[in-house]
Amino acid sequence: MDKKKLLSFLLFLLSSVLILTTCGGGGERGGGGVGPAPATLSSIAVTPANPSLPVGSTRQFAATGTYSDGTSQDITTQVTWSSSAGNIATVSNVAGSQGLATGGPSVGTTTISASLGTVSGSTILTVVQPPPEFLYAASWSSSNISVYTINLTTGALTAVGTPVAPGGHPTWIITSRLIQ
Repeated sequence: MDKKKLLSFLLFLLSSVLILTTCGGGGERGGGGVGPAPATLSSIAVTPANPSLPVGSTRQFAATGTYSDGTSQDITTQVTWSSSAGNIATVSNVAGSQGLATGGPSVGTTTISASLGTVSGSTILTVVQPPPEFLYAASWSSSNISVYTINLTTGALTAVGTPVAPGGHPTWIITSRLIQ
């Protein structure tokens, strides 16, 4: 073999080794070597953080995933939602309402969690009694306006801390609910 052919063969062999080394060799381990590894989910943030909710009301929660490359995205519909106390609040996994929590029937605190694979995030939800209903009433017999509260369980009226006697109910009634 002459020197030119030997030199050409050695250059070819050296360039082949360099190419295979650079691209990962293409062997069974799959090195590939092309581009960075895909980003993996690092953490999940559940929002809103530590809200309160009246019994019987709903609150929408959202899950935001943060990835190993620093990016983040909404993953509300991809996670599995759960509540640590189903008697205090439930949270939906049904398509179209994922992350929707319903308070009650009990009051207290529960942990609302969102998980995807081995990664999870959570927040604390406090379920409270709804604010009282108030009645503002005017009487035909006087020009006074009275304020009553309504017991939502029994329907009984209380005027300034005193129960209203049977037959003593106001003539005109306007209702309103305090907003929290």
